[in-house]
Amino acid sequence: MAQGKSRYFTIVILLLLSLLGSCASSGGAWGANATIFPVWARVKTAATDAAKDPKTWVPLVSAALFAIDDFDQQTVDWATRNNPLFGNVENAKDASDLLRDIASANWLLTALRVPSGEGATDARNRAKGIGLSLAAFALKKIAQPCIGFTAVIPGFICRVP
Repeated sequence: MAQGKSRYFTIVILLLLSLLGSCASSGGAWGANATIFPVWARVKTAATDAAKDPKTWVPLVSAALFAIDDFDQQTVDWATRNNPLFGNVENAKDASDLLRDIASANWLLTALRVPSGEGATDARNRAKGIGLSLAAFALKKIAQPCIGFTAVIPGFICRVP
């Protein structure tokens, strides 16, 4: 298969796999319970449920095992040298950008399509859910430069230790 066709074939396969994902909610209308000030009982319940769920521990243990003996860095180095999926680093960056954009569009389409109530309640719930998601995204972007630093001071100013 030609290199260009192989790249597009890989992207198509990844897109089809992304369609297998699904959305879950705590029940009721999506966005109805969205809040920046959750009830601490809900936080405790969510943390306890996550701690008991294998879907939390299996990826965590898998990632820990993958990191043993620097295997994760060895894999990155190998993939950078051999370019097994996209042929070269530029194609991989292009595919990464495309998949990020598709994921963003998928998030928005899901937020617009998922049941959220009736009439004005639907609009209010949807606005709460989308608004809270966008706020979390913005906070992540603001805090991202701090990741990896040991000292984070108020106002998201980071210092190198």
